[in-house]
Amino acid sequence: YYAPEADNPQRVVRQNTNGPDAISKRYARYVWAPCLNIVGLTVNRSNGQVRVENVVSILNAGRVHVPELVSGQSQGGIAMALSQTLLEDMPPGMEGPANGQWNLNRYHLARMQDVPLGVEYRPGARAQELIILPETPGDGRAGRGIAEAVMCSVAPAISNALRDAVGQRFASLPITPEKILKGLAQ
Repeated sequence: YYAPEADNPQRVVRQNTNGPDAISKRYARYVWAPCLNIVGLTVNRSNGQVRVENVVSILNAGRVHVPELVSGQSQGGIAMALSQTLLEDMPPGMEGPANGQWNLNRYHLARMQDVPLGVEYRPGARAQELIILPETPGDGRAGRGIAEAVMCSVAPAISNALRDAVGQRFASLPITPEKILKGLAQ
């Protein structure tokens, strides 16, 4: 970790831990599905509001047994990632949910109008297109767990799209309209 105002990291030595047994090295830990996302968005420069217009996800899922389930996982992952990146904001302490008065009236999640609902890109329409790469011989006819794999690159893709749109890089989440207006003022 970096101590306040320190230039070099300090090592934290773990103590009193028990790792997995040696035999566990024989088992696979995970099989992941790499995914790339490209995001197109618009920004209202007067109020900082962002609208995601299009998302293209390119997924390496290995063997796909049920394409509809993979598509549903992708759509859910995009909605969750849009929420995390642009909407889910909570002030710390008693100003936030610690006061016990918070609900979905103050904690915002992506709603239907926030998510592009089409499934194939067309100029002028909003969509989230999923491109599943063909299975390769190296996959050994195995599928890969995709779960939230689609989510992983959405926040950086939105940040990159915002950089292109407003000329400012945003590196902390959520990227709120207030942060965008502050960035536009610089």
